[in-house]
Amino acid sequence: MTIWYEINNPEIHGRYKISKDGQILNSERNRTLKLQYRKGGYVSIELRTVGGKKKTCCIHRLLGLTFIAVPERLKGFSTDELEVNHDDGDKHNFRLSNLEWMTKSENQLHAVTTGLAVVKKGSENHLSKYSDKEIHSVCSMLSSKGDAEISKLTSVERNTIANIRRGISWSHISKDYEIKMIKKSKKGTNNTTNKHSEDTIRQVCERILTGDSPTVIAREFGMGRHTVSDIKHGKAWRDIASEYGIENK
Repeated sequence: MTIWYEINNPEIHGRYKISKDGQILNSERNRTLKLQYRKGGYVSIELRTVGGKKKTCCIHRLLGLTFIAVPERLKGFSTDELEVNHDDGDKHNFRLSNLEWMTKSENQLHAVTTGLAVVKKGSENHLSKYSDKEIHSVCSMLSSKGDAEISKLTSVERNTIANIRRGISWSHISKDYEIKMIKKSKKGTNNTTNKHSEDTIRQVCERILTGDSPTVIAREFGMGRHTVSDIKHGKAWRDIASEYGIENK
């Protein structure tokens, strides 16, 4: 039996009810409404406002407003300033366990890490300070000169040069040069010589229960966002996660 709840949005007419699995009911007609699935877009539905106007509403946001508490770290924000994120990046997966409140900047970062948003490389990125030609010039000197000297010769900042040398930035250009790269160390369970301790995992579980997003938790504990997400959904470190009531979802 489906249980219906008042939608926690004063703008929407009270005739509409919502279930925890995202169904919408017109209580006056006792009819479940059809959701709109758009390719590459969010699942939505057209409802009437209190004033009688039509309004397209995203199901994941209605669920967030009605069932998901804003985590303590975001208490200074109103829900109008926050966004409801899909943890696995699937816009059609609006299960409550897959939704979380985030700031706009956190959501944008999440979109990049999950591949939903593509960041343009090099000079094609409007935020880039340097041209491809300048970076080619830097790369041509990395095998014979130090970062400070290269910076003086090219006017490229030293931290940018250091990141190029490490393969952190401009790697689409530096890969064509014989440069001794400083490989980025793998974190968490991907590093066979540096696995996280059980104490760390317990701290992560405690943070998950506070409602913090995997992106924020991962950044704090220096582990992959997907590792935190797997713990949150009971797919990793199950023996410890289960102690905190975190089960496979």
